[in-house]
Amino acid sequence: MPALRTTLRALESNMLIFEVKTMDAVAAQSAAVSRLAMRLLSAFAILALALAATGIYGVMSYSVRRRTREIGTRLALGASRRDIVILIMRQATVVTMLGVAVGIGFALVASRSLTAILFGVAPWDPMSIASAIAILTMVALAASYLPAHRASRLDPARTLAVE
Repeated sequence: MPALRTTLRALESNMLIFEVKTMDAVAAQSAAVSRLAMRLLSAFAILALALAATGIYGVMSYSVRRRTREIGTRLALGASRRDIVILIMRQATVVTMLGVAVGIGFALVASRSLTAILFGVAPWDPMSIASAIAILTMVALAASYLPAHRASRLDPARTLAVE
């Protein structure tokens, strides 16, 4: 930088030289706001995924508790623990697929407003959509497995006892 300043002063003595930066530094500074926005968006997406998983877990736990007598009856009549898990996971899968369908509908509407902040990715990139669906489906089914597993461990004698 000192050699550059000396050369520029020799060419034009009245020139003010301040805040000398490399082109890499200028490029990094101009992308800093976008990078921060993407980091914040990623953090909020992870938080939303965690909240969704917690909500699904809560809904499935509530559903299983409401069906305790039914599940106890099924177990007493000979249903295997695997059958109970499959029954509850099937219900969770149906709800998850309905949620994915509704989510895709909302994403169609929201994609128009996101085109301004997407760089190098189309709003309807098939790989992005497929990976989002896969991640959300896996999280939903993982959140549903614990209540299903807990339901399969119910004691039929306790659930069917007269209150």
